[in-house]
Amino acid sequence: MTDDDAEIRREAIQILSGYGRKFASDELKNILVKPKRQSGFGALGALGSYGGLSNFSAPDKEGEAVWDRYNRIRIHALTSDQLDHSSAIERMFDPLYEIERYKRNFLKMGQKLREAIDGHFKIEFEHNLQEFKKNLNVTTSQVEQILDVSEQLRKGLTRCAMDLICQKGGPEDIERLRTSVNDDFVASTDADVKFLGKFGYWDDIFQIIELFKKSKRGGLTILNTIEHDVSYDIVAEAIYALGKNRFQELVALPMPPILMQQLIRTSSLKDFKALSDTDIMQLLRSENDSLRKMIALKCVRTFSKQRLTDLLEDYLSSDNSRYYNVIYWLDFGVSISRERGRAAAERLIAKS
Repeated sequence: MTDDDAEIRREAIQILSGYGRKFASDELKNILVKPKRQSGFGALGALGSYGGLSNFSAPDKEGEAVWDRYNRIRIHALTSDQLDHSSAIERMFDPLYEIERYKRNFLKMGQKLREAIDGHFKIEFEHNLQEFKKNLNVTTSQVEQILDVSEQLRKGLTRCAMDLICQKGGPEDIERLRTSVNDDFVASTDADVKFLGKFGYWDDIFQIIELFKKSKRGGLTILNTIEHDVSYDIVAEAIYALGKNRFQELVALPMPPILMQQLIRTSSLKDFKALSDTDIMQLLRSENDSLRKMIALKCVRTFSKQRLTDLLEDYLSSDNSRYYNVIYWLDFGVSISRERGRAAAERLIAKS
């Protein structure tokens, strides 16, 4: 139980559980996530394991990850009756109790979930808080401490609820997703981006690009009030899905070079081949070295020898800036057989 490896601590819990040992939720978390010194919260110390009341820092990332996986499996294994009779403490401090109930009864409770998301779970949290106060002898000070972290707790619940909408929702939820991405109440994730890519329209491309710019992968700065966690490959796939029928316009949109690079990598040979030489030349003049290389390799992979030759000649004769890696890769495609050039370009694109 005290091993430094969180996975070993988890295995110990499972062994003891197999012999009939019962663990409370807060006890499980304190075992899997290395406990930190608690101070200043008195009787609420026992509740800290649910919502971080006693210590807002969470340095044990490995333990947190193991706890998250274990807790999801544990709650998923509960019966419907056990979920319905979960305590107000559990529902307030662990969003998975509520989310599991909505998940199992989505057809019947989906609209209620949507209304709760729209209200950032204020009504639901207040209901659980009143039940908590009624069933436990708590002081005014303890209630105030809970209220101090109420927004943090509601954000966790709202994020989990949005994940469920992304899994089970449909086109009727597109406005809800757009609002969530815009209002910055919770951090957006790849799930949101995939949903927008599936059910959105052309105009959603701009929102997705802006979301990526605000993410930690897209150049997050200290001016951002919330850290969105989206991946450039997922973002590229979403905007390509929304814009592939207008691909020429899509590649002309301003976006971070790393995102454009992934978009070109994701695009079909047919769509890339349909770009004009003018479009290609504009991309080959990018100031970003990795993006230029991706464009040049995609040219080698896609175009005929004649078109590659014409592009190289036009590039060399242009009065605009010329970059060595563009000349190198276009010349590579012109100089070797079409089959070898395409095979090599495909391997290099896959590694990029």
